[in-house]
Amino acid sequence: MVNSQVVILKPGQAPVIEKGYAIKPQANNVDVKSLRTVDPVYRAPGAETGSTNFAVTIRGVSLPFTATTTEQGMQIKPLSAAAARYVEGNQAAVVRNAVGQAVNDLGAKPENFKTIYINFN
Repeated sequence: MVNSQVVILKPGQAPVIEKGYAIKPQANNVDVKSLRTVDPVYRAPGAETGSTNFAVTIRGVSLPFTATTTEQGMQIKPLSAAAARYVEGNQAAVVRNAVGQAVNDLGAKPENFKTIYINFN
């Protein structure tokens, strides 16, 4: 299990550490639980180490995202306005999907996801 801080990146705004999650991969699943406290120190993402696309399907509508692993964690980028709106209210579900996809597609290790960046830029 890894405790991850979530950093929100928006155009024209300073990065904001918003919340955190305890992330625990299971056999065919990723368990994500909200944390009460998170590390308040911001770390820049660093160099990219891999990238994969994934989608969250809600009521038959596919919402596209990119999950990019970095030196400091993982960056999640919504690829449509609808995906951006969805992640704002459903962060844990998007984080769960992104971690699972990065582990399956890229062989990423969840313990390296100390910071998860949600990039609206």
